[in-house]
Amino acid sequence: MVKTLLDRGVQVGQITRDIALDVETYRVSDVVPAKEAYEAPQKIEVEKQSNRITVRKGDFYISGGQPAANLIPSLLEPQSEYGLIRHRVFKLLPEKGANFPIARLRIHRKLPVKPFLGR
Repeated sequence: MVKTLLDRGVQVGQITRDIALDVETYRVSDVVPAKEAYEAPQKIEVEKQSNRITVRKGDFYISGGQPAANLIPSLLEPQSEYGLIRHRVFKLLPEKGANFPIARLRIHRKLPVKPFLGR
């Protein structure tokens, strides 16, 4: 998935140490998977939740303050018709009751991040 983002000009960072963060997560309240690969789910309903999680050293971070900022929600939001959730190879589609595997930082703050260069 990171390679796909990099190929589209999205700058990806990598967390350099464990850190607790306040994030928004999406809990799936209802889902009907697509019948065909490369199609958006027939139905996906999510509930936004506020959580505090520990982000681990080596986890990926994508800032909204970059040239590809307008592309990021289209690729990473669970209900985006054009998102990476469409591609089964990424295994992003959670079951009902589970959390979507991508979280959103609630409050912008300086993070221990280094650029990920795809190595």
